Amino acid sequence: MVPDEMVAQFCLAGTPDEVAGQWAVLEAEYEARGVTETVFQLVGDSGAVDETVGSLNAIVDVLGPRAAASS
Repeated sequence: MVPDEMVAQFCLAGTPDEVAGQWAVLEAEYEARGVTETVFQLVGDSGAVDETVGSLNAIVDVLGPRAAASS
């Protein structure tokens, strides 16, 4: 329902490695513009708490401070 171009422009999507790579590029662009804070949001809500918590944990695992420290 969402065009591929919109996903590419406004979202991080893919495997954990793909998302980490996309974020590295976007983070550099944001930093160059003076952005110091970013908020991540999940797409959709299945109503399943375990699924939502799992998705949030995946974001932290891939993009959070622990992931950056291990790079």
